Amino acid sequence: FFSCLRGWFFSCLRGWFFSCLRGCFLGASDTERQISSDDISSDEDLSSDDISSDEDLSSFGFWWNNNATIAQDTRINHDAFQKVRNMLLAIWATDKNCDKSKCSLGNCISNIDERLKSGKFTFLPKKVKNRVQNPGVVTAPDVIRNFVEVENLTVEQCKAFESSENLLWINGPAGAGKSVILCGRMIQLVQQLNEDNKVVLFKFGGDGNNCQLYQRALKNADVEYQETSMSDVTELVTLISESECKVIIVEITRWDRQKLTDTISAVTNCHIFIDDMQDLLYYSETEKSSVLMDKLLSLECTVMVVCDMAQGYWSLSKQDLIDRLRMINVKLSSTQLVRLSMSLRNTCDLSDISCVIREQLREIYSEIPDVLDMILPTQLQGHFIHGTLPVMHVFNDYNDTSIMHVFNNELNRLCDELNHSDIGIVTNVASSVLSRVKDSVDMRCVNTDSNIAVCHSEDSYSAQWPAVIVLHSVWDSEERDLTALYLALSRARVYCSVVIFPCEGYYIRRYTSHVTFVT
Repeated sequence: FFSCLRGWFFSCLRGWFFSCLRGCFLGASDTERQISSDDISSDEDLSSDDISSDEDLSSFGFWWNNNATIAQDTRINHDAFQKVRNMLLAIWATDKNCDKSKCSLGNCISNIDERLKSGKFTFLPKKVKNRVQNPGVVTAPDVIRNFVEVENLTVEQCKAFESSENLLWINGPAGAGKSVILCGRMIQLVQQLNEDNKVVLFKFGGDGNNCQLYQRALKNADVEYQETSMSDVTELVTLISESECKVIIVEITRWDRQKLTDTISAVTNCHIFIDDMQDLLYYSETEKSSVLMDKLLSLECTVMVVCDMAQGYWSLSKQDLIDRLRMINVKLSSTQLVRLSMSLRNTCDLSDISCVIREQLREIYSEIPDVLDMILPTQLQGHFIHGTLPVMHVFNDYNDTSIMHVFNNELNRLCDELNHSDIGIVTNVASSVLSRVKDSVDMRCVNTDSNIAVCHSEDSYSAQWPAVIVLHSVWDSEERDLTALYLALSRARVYCSVVIFPCEGYYIRRYTSHVTFVT
C-alpha cells in the first residue's frame, strides 16, 4: 500500500511543495549563496545509484540551482537543510507513473475493510514477525474460520465460544466480535448429529445491519435458514415449529419485549440467540425486563445473548439504567456473564476515539463499581490496523448552509470512490438539515442500483459500513450526547467523517463541554 501510495502522493505533492519552497528560499537577503552542483550529491548522502537515473540527477540539479537558495545566517542548521535537499531529490526521482486506482481513497478503504472483516489483525507492532505467538490472539476455531471467514479471535472471544454454560450473556463494546461468536456457535449447534437442533435468532433490522454476516456464514456452511419478522406470536410459533430450516432469523423491534417473552415461552426444542439485547432493555420497565430474564434462565436449551449497554440509553434516566444493570448482575452468575474488551471491527484510529468516549460514559456511573466492569466493561485498545484518519468538523453555532457544504464535500469524495452501499449516514438531527441531507442523498442515487443508507443514531444498532458520515447535533445532556456519538461513530469500520454542531438556537461554548442557549 505504502509503495503504491508513495508515487501518487509525491507526484501530486511535488508541484505544490516546490512552489511553496521556492518562495521561502527566494525570500532570502543579498547575502544568500547558491548551492553548487557539487552539493547535489556526496558519498555520505545520495549517489547516482540511489536514484532512478542520471536524468533525474541532472534535472533536479538544474531546478535546485535556479530555485533553491539559503541565507548566510548562523541560525540556519545546514545539516538539516542538506537532509531536506536529499529528501527533495528522492521525491524528484520517484516513479511518476503510479496507478492511482491502486492507492485511491476507495481502494484504501476496501483493502483495510477486508483485513478487518477477516480478522487479520495483530496486537503487537509490525516489527514482530511471528503473529501466531502474539499474546491475546489465537487462531479461530474451524467453524468460525471456514464459515464466518474470520481467521483470528482474541483469547476472550475464544473462551466465550468454548463456554459450556447453557445461558451465556456476552457484554462488550461495539465491534468486539460479539456477533461473530454468536454466528459461529449457531452453526456449531445445528451441525451436531442431533437432527432436532434448531436455532431461533432474534435480531434487529435496518439498513447496514449485520444480517449479511449471518447470511454469508450460513450459506458457507450449507445451512438452510428462513427469515421472518416479529408479528403475530401464534403465527410465528407455528412457523418456527413447522419450518424445515435449521435456523430461523426473526427481525424484531425495540417494542417487542412482550412478544419475545411469549414466543420463547411457546417454542420447544429450539436454541435461543438474541443479538443487541440492550435495545429491548432500554424500552422496557425493569420489572418487565426481569420477567424476560427469568424466562431465558428457565430454558433448558442453549441461550446466547449479546449486549452493550453503552450503545444508546437516552430513553432512560440515570437511576433507571442503574436498576437495569443491577438486575442483570443479580440474576446471572459470574460464569454466565462474559466480558469482551477489545474493539476489532474498527480501525485502530477509530477504536482509540471510542475508548475515550466510552471511558467518559463509565465515569458517569462510577458510583456502581460492583457491576460496572461486568455490565459496562472498559474498552481497551485493540489491533494496530490503521486506516484513513477520522475527520472532525465542529461548528460553534448552527448554520445549516455551512453544515450542508461540509456534508456534500465529504459525500462527494466517498461517492467518487465507493459503491453507494458501502456508505452510511448516521445522524441524530431532526431539523431542516435532515431533509436536505435526504434530498442530497436521493439526488446521487437516481438511476443507480444501490442506495446510500440514512439512519437515525437510535436505529443504527447492528449497522456498519466501510465509510460513515456522522451528523451529530449536540444537546445539553452529557449522557445523551456521549452515548449517541459513541454509537454513531462506531458504525464506521474504516473511514469516518464527523460533523458536530449545536441545536438551532444554541451555540457550543469553546473550551468546555457545555451547550449554552443564545440570549
